Amino acid sequence: MGIENEDMEAFGRALQEMEHLQVFRRAGVHAESWSSMRSAAHQHSLVAECTWPNCSATPVGSHTIAKGSGLAPLAVGGHVLMPRLIPRPATMVKRGLQHQATVYPGYCVEHEQRFGVFERLGVLETTEHVALQLFRSASREIWNKRRWFDYFDTLQRQYQEILIVNPIRDVPLDLADRVLRPLENQMHRTRDELDLLAAIWQICWALSGIEGTPQFDIHPESIKRLAIDTSRNIALSGSTFIAVSGPGTERYNRWPVVLAMLPTATGVDCIFATLPAMANQYEAELLLRINQLGGDRVVDEWLTSTEWWCADPEWWETTDSAWRRSILHRLDSV
Repeated sequence: MGIENEDMEAFGRALQEMEHLQVFRRAGVHAESWSSMRSAAHQHSLVAECTWPNCSATPVGSHTIAKGSGLAPLAVGGHVLMPRLIPRPATMVKRGLQHQATVYPGYCVEHEQRFGVFERLGVLETTEHVALQLFRSASREIWNKRRWFDYFDTLQRQYQEILIVNPIRDVPLDLADRVLRPLENQMHRTRDELDLLAAIWQICWALSGIEGTPQFDIHPESIKRLAIDTSRNIALSGSTFIAVSGPGTERYNRWPVVLAMLPTATGVDCIFATLPAMANQYEAELLLRINQLGGDRVVDEWLTSTEWWCADPEWWETTDSAWRRSILHRLDSV
């Protein structure tokens, strides 16, 4: 899901003021806007390590969504379609099944091989298989959050230099605070989100049994599975954060849901993991939305909240063109 919030809106306004005052030009740095910042963050390179626990080896390209159960059913001629957000506007492009579709810097060669059987499965048959898919989805979400945090940190150091360390003359004294405070707030929020995603990652790791017997005593209720009837022929992986309140939410008032959708004959196999205290509530809310809006509308909400999904090329090209344009237009804000 996107990162639109009050802090980022305030940060965007401060960037506009910096541009108006010609701060970027006078400091000899690239002028930023909220739109260009989103684009730069999506392209920001992150020094990556294997996402296997306690491994710092260099990762290779890893599929977020299992090839056998998620990608192969959609492929035409060995390719699927995926959204491309950069350059704007968003478009759909072909991605090869073997080395491109939903691939990110995930695991090193040794640990990627641990998923060999799982990758080839045509269907997620057991709780362990579901946990493995959600473990991979959570790993990618953590990597993406780290990329955003690293980019924010780069911006923070740059703006501290031109607004505080070697300040540009004739700039309002409070501009530094209006630029840096919302950025620091967003970095703090991103750190909290990383902590919570890591908790889900640990639960999925324990339940997957990939290194021994599955530990079903570790919150099996955190993982849910339901079928959604939909005409959308897609596979998706993503996350969102849900506002919560009450006892135990003093530190974290937004809890994550890591979700994947895999194609079936009648729609999608929807699996998700969240913190134990919220799993039943989110499942009930999701079922209520499906009953009220229909499966297509619920799937569309996710298609426009993350770019990390694939579509059957033949299906995509034959769907309603206005619907396609709407999906891609809404993706431009991700």
